[in-house]
Amino acid sequence: MDETAIKSKRLQLCVESREGKYEDTLIRTAITTVSTMADMELKTKKSPLCILVVEDNELLQQIFLSTYKNAHVVRTASTIKQAWEMFNRKPPDIVFMDIALPDGNGHDLVYRIKKARPETYIVMVTASTYTDDKEEAVFNHVNGFITKPFGKAQIDGTIARYWETKAD
Repeated sequence: MDETAIKSKRLQLCVESREGKYEDTLIRTAITTVSTMADMELKTKKSPLCILVVEDNELLQQIFLSTYKNAHVVRTASTIKQAWEMFNRKPPDIVFMDIALPDGNGHDLVYRIKKARPETYIVMVTASTYTDDKEEAVFNHVNGFITKPFGKAQIDGTIARYWETKAD
């Protein structure tokens, strides 16, 4: 039930109530029920996400694209410059960010993204096992950290955690 249908149903119930077709308590219960059902439906509906993968490894880009293209809008960038341009054109819901990129450090881009749009959900995806990288990611308020090599389950888990944050 979309928002227009909800508003229409509420209006119909209110009009029928004014015409005396229903008792006041019955109409209030019906409106509350329609609203509750609509709220539940909106919270559980998972529309396609806009995912930005910032990764210079073309094979990993292709894996993301082929795995998630039917469920989500997946865009890929090989450099910080490309990623920043894509981010500004259409801010993504989730960013999967490599650290070591040809034109700089992924941490620097994370900082810029979080400054521009703090609610952006960012997950670092890297082969780096340096404690400093994890500490900098935490400092930049990233939402997760995945170490390469990784599997589909880790990405699916990240997407599920994203939806959990939106349900709150």
